[in-house]
Amino acid sequence: MILFYPHKLKGYARIKLICDTGNISYTYKQSDPFKVIVNTDYAVMRKPIPNELGAKYPVINGACENVTKWYVDEVFAKVFGYSSLIDPTDCHYYLRKGNGQGDKSGKIFTEPQQPKAGYVYQQVINNILGGYRIDYRVHIIGNEIVWIREKWKVNIVSPDLVRSRPANDVFMDSERNKILEFCCKIGLNFGELDVLKDYATGKIYIIDVNDMPGVRSKEPLQPGYKEEFEILVTKFKQYYDHCLKVKDTRGHHIGCIC
Repeated sequence: MILFYPHKLKGYARIKLICDTGNISYTYKQSDPFKVIVNTDYAVMRKPIPNELGAKYPVINGACENVTKWYVDEVFAKVFGYSSLIDPTDCHYYLRKGNGQGDKSGKIFTEPQQPKAGYVYQQVINNILGGYRIDYRVHIIGNEIVWIREKWKVNIVSPDLVRSRPANDVFMDSERNKILEFCCKIGLNFGELDVLKDYATGKIYIIDVNDMPGVRSKEPLQPGYKEEFEILVTKFKQYYDHCLKVKDTRGHHIGCIC
């Protein structure tokens, strides 16, 4: 049994749907006989899991305590050796967006400006292919990339997809290894990454971390969704079984099972 802690999951939470489909029981009550904890804090900056829980049980995403875009880029830069962020006082073409998770306020600017609190300033990554902007949604379970989805959008801030397809062969082995290194450093055991590829330079950029992903209403209509979801259920059940075998979580950075 899994304890979802500290927040109750939203109905469309992907991990809830995975557990329902995979017949993995879960609870929100600490009095129930759970064996594994999933950190379900919806804040972008979280308090550590209480020691009385983290010292006794494996905690999935237990070390994932900061998913602000500032921190995501800080960890990314340490792993990859370069950053997506720029100085807006000395740039004439860049993207400004909110520092929170899943923020949709992105806007292109063509003149320098003084930075404002609550925003990050990012270079405009050349992810255009065939006239569309291509995003990659990378699904992480444990220490494995289990699925990659390619999403085609009209423009850089458009929420609407033109096309979506599985794209599991899009990254080189060296890139996949660095993505997994990033996940371990940021404490992500389950979740999804937004990754862009700059087709001019060949570099990839991790621009967002979503450790509490949801399933949008139109997502099941996308090509390959059934296969994708079946793989996610199978892989999570395997990872859950692995977590059940962890007897001493003290060596796992409060449940960061990498």
